[in-house]
Amino acid sequence: MSYVSSHFHIVYSTKERVPSIPEELQPKLWAYTAGIAANHGIRALAIGGIEDHVHALISLPAIMSIAEAAQMKPSPRISMISHSTLKSKICHPERSASNLPPLPSLMGA
Repeated sequence: MSYVSSHFHIVYSTKERVPSIPEELQPKLWAYTAGIAANHGIRALAIGGIEDHVHALISLPAIMSIAEAAQMKPSPRISMISHSTLKSKICHPERSASNLPPLPSLMGA
């Protein structure tokens, strides 16, 4: 029997890093994000952040790729968080594995 344990730290930024997540709404947003993760079979080990970004430490099921998990994001369109400053403020990470520059070789080749 195999055992797979994949943990990832994902950071979601507000659009243009504008500080638009009010402190009083942060606990609700963190709880909502954990709920989204649970609905997708992802274990949220820790979720938090500040006014301009959200950190999520997650554990993925063995059959899920990190790309699928990274697409899971808190949506500003939900009624629970209808605060006007949150509308259209949360965006996907701007850089994905497909557009990162190549890593320098560690083997000297």
